[in-house]
Amino acid sequence: MRKWLTWQIRKIYFELAQNKRKMSNGIELTYILKTVSDSDSLVVVFSALSPRGKSVYNHVRSLNGIPCNRLYILDNFGYKKRGVFYLGEKNGLEVRDAVEELIDDICRHRNIKTKIFAGSCKGGTAAIYFGLRSQASKIIVGAPMYYINDCLKIKFENYRLRMIDETDPYGEDKLNGTMKNTVQGTAFQGHIYMQYSKGDEYFLSQINPFIDSLRKEKFSLITEEANYTEHQFCSFYFAKYLKKILTKETVGGL
Repeated sequence: MRKWLTWQIRKIYFELAQNKRKMSNGIELTYILKTVSDSDSLVVVFSALSPRGKSVYNHVRSLNGIPCNRLYILDNFGYKKRGVFYLGEKNGLEVRDAVEELIDDICRHRNIKTKIFAGSCKGGTAAIYFGLRSQASKIIVGAPMYYINDCLKIKFENYRLRMIDETDPYGEDKLNGTMKNTVQGTAFQGHIYMQYSKGDEYFLSQINPFIDSLRKEKFSLITEEANYTEHQFCSFYFAKYLKKILTKETVGGL
């Protein structure tokens, strides 16, 4: 009963706190924006995969007290509104374009000078993707996925099928190459912080190839190895890691 009541309270809180906005391409985004009047920094937090139920916000309470603006964007698209890696359906990029428009608009209106992108799992993939494209100052991630198609094929086939144009014989390859092409096609001057665990079942197939790709391009990559034994625990470890990095950067000056 107590667990159910807590869940209901959280649900009501997020429904009251969030905003909805239709972007110029017709995509409606759902998000929470926490503002700090004297800050010119913005932390954008992306959500992880949602195995059950609709997409949810991550790391909202974790960052309470961090003295900078914070934007949490919901990835409520695709299969049962559980997410499309903030890209789009049928190999499209309509969600990506809407997300970038929202971020740019907030940065312009709030005179943001420092952008930080963060997230774990799918959220980590999105943080690197958008962070590289927008030349963020810092990207902070936990256990990001490198080969999106392969990742979804293991446990999330319904998610994957909504993201692929099945009439395109190269649809799977295009989705799988999203991060590789972005990393190789971007000259990035910021810093990337990544937490991972070798005990994560995705380490060899997803996380380590991501690390190799970033290092090959000679990006500034700072890593921390955690000791969790299953991927499902990465968000718990990442919450502390994210706050630690942001606190350190805030004290040192963002």
